[in-house]
Amino acid sequence: MRVQLRARSQGSVGLLALGDVLALMAFLVVGLANHDRTSDLLTEGARIGVPFVIGWFAAAIALDAFAPQQGRRALMLRSTLAWAVGIAIALMLRNTVFGSQFSLVFAVIAYVFTGLFLLGWRGVYAFLLARS
Repeated sequence: MRVQLRARSQGSVGLLALGDVLALMAFLVVGLANHDRTSDLLTEGARIGVPFVIGWFAAAIALDAFAPQQGRRALMLRSTLAWAVGIAIALMLRNTVFGSQFSLVFAVIAYVFTGLFLLGWRGVYAFLLARS
């Protein structure tokens, strides 16, 4: 029983992390496509996407947004907090480490669309978790 519970927990963390990466990639691809910058997807994707992946995972791990045994409500609360903090970290990294100039318009768009994709994915996950 304990081995099954541990395997299920680790699988849940892996599934959450994979979904998070895919959600961030969706944000990235939609943004690049909207600006007709898909010809250099790898370079632009890395330059823009890496700070968001670092920021999200740093905040999500620190704020325990991957805790496998939390309920639906706790998962969404921690995910929302991690999203707010993680995107702030990402925006600071873009400006300080990756050399992108700060843009309030980009920051607002980043918050809206990463929230839509990340919290949307995690909301679906939480709904399905509650049903199982």
